[in-house]
Amino acid sequence: MKDSNGNSAFYDFKNIKFRRTREQLRNTTVAITDPYLDLYTFSTIKNNNIVEDNSENELCEYNTFKENC
Repeated sequence: MKDSNGNSAFYDFKNIKFRRTREQLRNTTVAITDPYLDLYTFSTIKNNNIVEDNSENELCEYNTFKENC
């Protein structure tokens, strides 16, 4: 899949989410109270809130994820 900003991946990065547990996020700037958080490939954080799919943002351009990455 490739979007209009040149971001591409071997999988559908607009629909597939990756689950991260509170423990996995412990040493990051993301503070959650739920046991887990589901994130898109290009999720970003603004004011300690997760922005869902941010791949269409003009600051998110020309990222490439190849098979088996």
